[in-house]
Amino acid sequence: METKQLITFVALAKERSYQRASVVLNYAPSTLAKQIRVLEEELNVKLTERRGTHIELTEDGRKFLPHAEQLLKDYDGMLRDFCIDTEKEKAIRVAGGEPLVGYSFSDMLLDFFKENPNVRATVEMICCSDIPQMIANDETDIGYVHDMNILKPANMDVVPFYREEVCLVSAPKSPLADRESVNYGDLRGRDFAFTYGECSFCAEFINRMRKNGVEAKSSVFLGSYVSVLNSVRCDNRITLIPATSLKRVLEDGFVRLKWEDEPLLPWVQLLYSTEKPISSVQEELIKWTGRVACQRIAASSREDVVGYVR
Repeated sequence: METKQLITFVALAKERSYQRASVVLNYAPSTLAKQIRVLEEELNVKLTERRGTHIELTEDGRKFLPHAEQLLKDYDGMLRDFCIDTEKEKAIRVAGGEPLVGYSFSDMLLDFFKENPNVRATVEMICCSDIPQMIANDETDIGYVHDMNILKPANMDVVPFYREEVCLVSAPKSPLADRESVNYGDLRGRDFAFTYGECSFCAEFINRMRKNGVEAKSSVFLGSYVSVLNSVRCDNRITLIPATSLKRVLEDGFVRLKWEDEPLLPWVQLLYSTEKPISSVQEELIKWTGRVACQRIAASSREDVVGYVR
């Protein structure tokens, strides 16, 4: 039994798709399927089965999952305790909200990994509200989050970089697209698409709408921004996009609505655990992020990045 087989099994259990697991692990789906077959042959059980378009765990698979997760956790702990000067020191796990690691900081992350080709990296996009628990569970080393407040989780360091405006975005065919300005009253009876109900700025925006006596016609929560933007384009919905993620979205033909009410200004923050020594790779990535944040602040107008903490 090899660690890569356990990693594949845990990723497949989470993603429920060989295609999505292949994106996370950067291996071809056929390679992942072979690793699962080898693992099943060694254990002499069937761990997964296909149900429609998804992969589900069998009863034996569900029993094996906590063992696989514990084995990987113990393996990582062993490497940290005994192999500090080996290749493990040159590995990093990054998690973040999709607007940050998928859009706003994606070029910075790519440049960092190109500059440090010996670093083994995994980057996971997830709802920001889940990241503190991921760090507490030692499932990631660094987390990039949006939150309306500066976070203060136990046993973690938090680096607040700046506050940025969250913008309303629609398709060009939206009746609001050509308005000189848009306010809460204009949103009454409109259709919306969001990523997660647990997203800090999505929840705050929905709460502000209700305080202003505005109810949406419908709201869908689709997880990924690919799905959200597809719904905006095809179903004529409205969504929220942080300002520093906006450039690529506008290049794809979407329209920023001219918001006139109180702006929505979440903090961009970086989190990491204080319960284990910070690695040289973590320290360097934090510095890179800080430099990019400072450049972004210096180059922006108050309509983009509106404040920050040094």
